[in-house]
Amino acid sequence: MAKKRTALVTGANRGLGLEACRQLAEKGFHVLLTSRDRDLGVTSARNLARQYPDVEYHQLDVGDQTRINALAKELGRDRLSLDVLINNAGIYPQHLSADTARQTLELNVYGPLHVTDALLPLIPPGTRWKSKPVILLVRSTCNLPTATTSAAVRWPPSNASAPLAPSTSAASPCRAPA
Repeated sequence: MAKKRTALVTGANRGLGLEACRQLAEKGFHVLLTSRDRDLGVTSARNLARQYPDVEYHQLDVGDQTRINALAKELGRDRLSLDVLINNAGIYPQHLSADTARQTLELNVYGPLHVTDALLPLIPPGTRWKSKPVILLVRSTCNLPTATTSAAVRWPPSNASAPLAPSTSAASPCRAPA
């Protein structure tokens, strides 16, 4: 029996992350749904697992390097390999100050880098499947009062010599909070 492809999605207890998990599960992936909030993540994973039994929950705060390393070690110990990594977790500050700017950069920029770095040894070079593994970095400006777009970055790019660049630009605008 062929081994299922595996996808890990950060920030997946709601919104884009949860929808990514649903679509991946629908396509037959073994889905690792992660979130910072354990209760919300477990609830989301259980709800998805009712229809797609190959969904499991792992707690992950992308701002906690110790937890990132522990998850990578746990998945490695289970001899799990990842075919898709979607870095979706992020925060949207309501008010900007030096502290919130620092926290936002830490979680939205460095968090995905730390997660990718820790999980990279679990991502095969593309020998198990016809397509190469994919790493997506999801960015959204949904809490900004003006131009609101979402984009994803696909790694590796189709042109391996090209720098990391957006492969798609979602046309679904978000609404700023009232």
